[in-house]
Amino acid sequence: MLRLSWTNLSGPVPSFLSQLPNLNFLDLSFNNLTRSIPPELSKLTNLGALPLDRYKLTGVIP
Repeated sequence: MLRLSWTNLSGPVPSFLSQLPNLNFLDLSFNNLTRSIPPELSKLTNLGALPLDRYKLTGVIP
């Protein structure tokens, strides 16, 4: 579980998060993330939840 909500993150969603193979919950909500969700995050096969509240994202969800 990784909760980074309300931490003033900005820019693109970090692709290095795909290097956390046992991650089952990733909360990046209520930040200033932009662009698209990196396709590398599709490697997180254990990820059961990815809250997307208040994002300014574009593109497809991998």
